[in-house]
Amino acid sequence: MEAEILDRPPLSGDFEEHNFSTSGNTFWVKFLDEDYLEWVGVFSQSGWRSFNAVFRIPNEKIFLVVAGGQGYFVDPNKREIISTTEWDGIDNILYNDETGFLVATDGLYLALFKGPKLK
Repeated sequence: MEAEILDRPPLSGDFEEHNFSTSGNTFWVKFLDEDYLEWVGVFSQSGWRSFNAVFRIPNEKIFLVVAGGQGYFVDPNKREIISTTEWDGIDNILYNDETGFLVATDGLYLALFKGPKLK
């Protein structure tokens, strides 16, 4: 399973597209599922931040997509969003190998995620 950020939308029809967007400001990510099928997800950017990223959650079959600060936990095999973060202002995120937590910050607060669950 893989995911990569696209710098622009693909040509129409190049990939199966799933639009998870509710606003005009969008972020495009190409996924490769376990069956080696490619598809593209379109995500709304919160507009609060310019931070965009994609992280594979270690030991899980999901990714965290951060689009303009809004976090989306995505199952690439089911082609769906499992959950979204309550925060829409994430400006940095890292993974701690020792604890197994994803650590997200909005510059003021920290949030710890174990898979898609906020701890």
